[in-house]
Amino acid sequence: MVTEIAETYEITVTDIELIKRLCLPYKITSVSMGISQTALSTKIWRLCAKLGVENQRALIIKVLELGIVDLSDFTYREYDGKDTS
Repeated sequence: MVTEIAETYEITVTDIELIKRLCLPYKITSVSMGISQTALSTKIWRLCAKLGVENQRALIIKVLELGIVDLSDFTYREYDGKDTS
């Protein structure tokens, strides 16, 4: 079912890996994916367009609603208020 939904919206394996990192700062995500922050921003914008949503927060909600990823699939980090990277 997830595969069918991903195919319907033309979501690639790379897109899904990016989606799982949406809760991380752009800098960390871009480095881990080996792309620039500008390229990352462009990829996120294109994903939003594919799924018909306006922004990154709506993108997260949409992929959860569609079952493309599960809440436990998301990567995030605890924030201690000191590190700004």
